[in-house]
Amino acid sequence: MSLCLSVGLNKEFDICIAFDQNIPQDFINVSSRSGTMTSRRISYCFLILSIAQPDIQAAFTNKDSYQKEVKVAASQKATLSCEVTDLKTEVKWFKDGKQLSSSKTVHMDSKGKSRQLVLENVEKKDAGEYTCEVGNEKLAFKIQVTAITCLFQCY
Repeated sequence: MSLCLSVGLNKEFDICIAFDQNIPQDFINVSSRSGTMTSRRISYCFLILSIAQPDIQAAFTNKDSYQKEVKVAASQKATLSCEVTDLKTEVKWFKDGKQLSSSKTVHMDSKGKSRQLVLENVEKKDAGEYTCEVGNEKLAFKIQVTAITCLFQCY
């Protein structure tokens, strides 16, 4: 049996009292609000106090001013950048809805409040929709890969 109470504004504090299941309920007496809580012959009683911080939503600081489209020639480097509000904020990068992980050609950089996705030696397959996510917010990017054209003159 357990008794849980929420105390404070916005349920900031949770106080839970857990009683061993082997203890009959008639050994537990709780008086009115103005009185006290008493118990008899309870050998297993635990008080758990949990203080939860309110959820702080991390956010992007450059939602209106980031480079949404990047055009890059094949075999060159493409970089997508965003800025977050806090130095410790971690972001997740996605391509066409699938989360990206680091590899020899893809890596994520974090410098101060700047977060970057760097694609080395891009190929046609790297073209597509990219998303950077933090908390409930998303920034959308598009990479276009152009072919390298070689011009030869014949004499």
